[in-house]
Amino acid sequence: HEKSLFENVTAARSRAMSRQMSADEMVQYDNAVSKLVGVMRATVENYPQLKASENFLHLQRTLNELEEQISAARRAFNAAVTDYNNAVDMFPTNIIASMFGFQRKSLLEYEAQARQNPSVGF
Repeated sequence: HEKSLFENVTAARSRAMSRQMSADEMVQYDNAVSKLVGVMRATVENYPQLKASENFLHLQRTLNELEEQISAARRAFNAAVTDYNNAVDMFPTNIIASMFGFQRKSLLEYEAQARQNPSVGF
């Protein structure tokens, strides 16, 4: 079970690193990774000695920092898209937007589970 979990994590990371992703692909990737991290945390519960190790504690801190950074990036992306969409819709910039074919973009929308901070239980 653990082997397949780590193979799934590695495969997801490889897909993400191999090319540029669209906003929809980013959302799908992030949701898949969030689910895998949840499964990984549940798997770790079966190994009490691992939970007490310094390396695992460092991993938990790193995961929390990454979640905060990802959350900040989501907010920044959505703010930029909102500004862009406002420019596409409002006069006089909408005239230029229509001349060059600029269209509204979608905001990143995440599953409710992905919006929650991961719980770290010991």
